[in-house]
Amino acid sequence: MIAQIRGGDREAYSELVALYRDELYRLIWSVLRDTADAEDTLQEAFVRIYLSLESYRGEGFKTWAARISVNLAIDCKRRNARKAELLQQEAAASALMTADRSHALPAETEALKRDRKRRVRALVGAMPEGYRSIVRSYFLEDRPQKEIAEQEQLQIKSVESKLYRARQWMRKHWKEEDLE
Repeated sequence: MIAQIRGGDREAYSELVALYRDELYRLIWSVLRDTADAEDTLQEAFVRIYLSLESYRGEGFKTWAARISVNLAIDCKRRNARKAELLQQEAAASALMTADRSHALPAETEALKRDRKRRVRALVGAMPEGYRSIVRSYFLEDRPQKEIAEQEQLQIKSVESKLYRARQWMRKHWKEEDLE
């Protein structure tokens, strides 16, 4: 069947999809637990399987297809988690900004901003050294990750990883009232 598909036989590909669709869907759904995401990921898996058939070595097709499907499901789950995290951060920032604007006069607003910056700098100062300089550069000095990587003599992926771990550390150690 694989040789037929490689040769351009569309019916053979349709048979392959029909043969593995339910099993791969269950596997993907077990990772994502969401019907719409599982269906989208299943379609993406079959496209990826088709495009990767040239590199298939002819051993354990079911295992090979399952690995592609699970990897795509894990990628989807990570993307969804990042989206949810970003939405949560944006909502919290928006709420803080709205609260500041609605209750304070211009001079008070400036004083509140200065006070919040002072508290954030103190909290950043209490962070582990491995995160502190990168967090300062990225969040307080608004420097791009590429520039930070060059300054710290790190790969960009390392900077991204340290920023991610720093956010996790902040969530664990900082209370919302520390920032109010």
